[in-house]
Amino acid sequence: MNPILLPGETLTYVPLYQMYNYSTDRVVDASSLRLNTLNTSYNFPSSFCENLKCKSLNVGLSASNVFSIVSKDFQGRDPEVARGNQPRTRSYTFNVNVTF
Repeated sequence: MNPILLPGETLTYVPLYQMYNYSTDRVVDASSLRLNTLNTSYNFPSSFCENLKCKSLNVGLSASNVFSIVSKDFQGRDPEVARGNQPRTRSYTFNVNVTF
């Protein structure tokens, strides 16, 4: 492809990596609020444990990547993950700890 130049104009080639280094065209507000980890547990009282013939009973729930609130200008999947990689997965864990 040959560019059309007017008389007196010169053609200047700019390397691709320099063309975007000083541009703000791709800059967006990626402000976010994220709840990364949520842990909760409950120790049952000893009177309840006596009925079950155990010394102690504890149940718990843990969740990771529960939610995130992202700026309306951000169009990607995850503001903490660069260049379109897979977002962080959400996981839940339920645990029971019984001491006999």
